[in-house]
Amino acid sequence: MADPQEEKTVLVVDDDPAWSQFVADYLSKAPGYRVVTVRSVEDALQRLRAETIQLVVLDVLFGDQMDPEGITLATTMSQHDEWRLLPVLFLTVHPADEVRRELKEKSVPVSSEHVRVMSKPFDFPDFRRNVEELLRARSPHLCGDKEGP
Repeated sequence: MADPQEEKTVLVVDDDPAWSQFVADYLSKAPGYRVVTVRSVEDALQRLRAETIQLVVLDVLFGDQMDPEGITLATTMSQHDEWRLLPVLFLTVHPADEVRRELKEKSVPVSSEHVRVMSKPFDFPDFRRNVEELLRARSPHLCGDKEGP
């Protein structure tokens, strides 16, 4: 079992409970991950304020809404120093390039170090590789602050 000091907390934000549980179950099987799932942007913001999160796995669209809630959350995160460089792995049914373009339009920093986009459905080994690379690239001094807006 992984040392709790070394556990990485991953926040999975998706309005589809089956999908978020699927992702959480996959990550939880690997040692060193603690997975927290939430179904709304509001709940995600509460968790970001209350816990030390090392990575956010974020669905782009929630339900039938035309406004991409995941991008709204990423925009909010990018406006606050304590969350600005927190790694985000976007999951989307849309083409990844389309999501990257929208992120840039919303002034969300889209660097390969801190933001990745994967189209659903995806290959789980690729998902795991992205998670591990994002966790290695994270900025610990910016990701552990529990104070937020």
